[in-house]
Amino acid sequence: EAWVERIPQLLRGRIEVDDLRFHSRDWTGSNAPSKFQQIKLMGDNPAARKLLRDHVKRFTPDAILFHNVIPIGSFGLFFEAKKLGVPSLQYIHNFRPFSPGGTLWTGKMATDSALHGNPWPEIISGAWQGSRLKTAILAWHLYQARKKGLLDCIDHWIAISEFMFKQFIRAGIPKSKISVLRHCWNTPHSLSRTDEGLHYLYLGRLSHEKGLYSLVAAWKHLASVLGDRCPKLVLAGDGPMEELLRETAKDTPQVPFVGFVEGDRKSTLIKQARALM
Repeated sequence: EAWVERIPQLLRGRIEVDDLRFHSRDWTGSNAPSKFQQIKLMGDNPAARKLLRDHVKRFTPDAILFHNVIPIGSFGLFFEAKKLGVPSLQYIHNFRPFSPGGTLWTGKMATDSALHGNPWPEIISGAWQGSRLKTAILAWHLYQARKKGLLDCIDHWIAISEFMFKQFIRAGIPKSKISVLRHCWNTPHSLSRTDEGLHYLYLGRLSHEKGLYSLVAAWKHLASVLGDRCPKLVLAGDGPMEELLRETAKDTPQVPFVGFVEGDRKSTLIKQARALM
């Protein structure tokens, strides 16, 4: 989400960018569609398609850059863009439109089966929002959208890494239709340092697929061997695994949690780090 915010800033003065956003919170509360309607609309939402038509008519874009259209935008947006004759670019932040969970993660391990048309390991593990039913519904929508020509609606794909680039080629996307454009950030001039640093730093989402339980368990072992000589592992971020990690590290003061950080606090933690994990 932060990267989406940065794109117009980076392009300012060269390319005019306008936003059309859909917020998941719009499907909560008394005015939200019923659960049954949400299941149907996730595949093709006529209201979202109308918003796109109106936006295109007003802004007349040269191209549409898609990020994440699930659940409210729906896969119908890609077909609408095709109908409107506007080229579509898809920024690949995860492994959809193949993986219903988005991360190829089954709760215990990563598997590339969804890249080859088999979403069942993710469905059985409830990879999307911790629900087998929701994962199965999304997998069905993905299958139906691809069957209707979803992949042909996307003119070009933008991968955030060489690894993701290679995985989408394995999934059947032509190499000529994928470019690699990594995320970037403004590097502070004061970032360089000459000493060893004060700590090791993990900066990101606290979720199972990151391997953080193994990292914390390893640090607990390191602390038991080195005692006071053990360096600190600072965990910065939040997420669904936070409670478990805190419980695991409760007797290990060498693993402090600092929560979600940004701005000067984030820059200081990076500047003082011996290395990023």
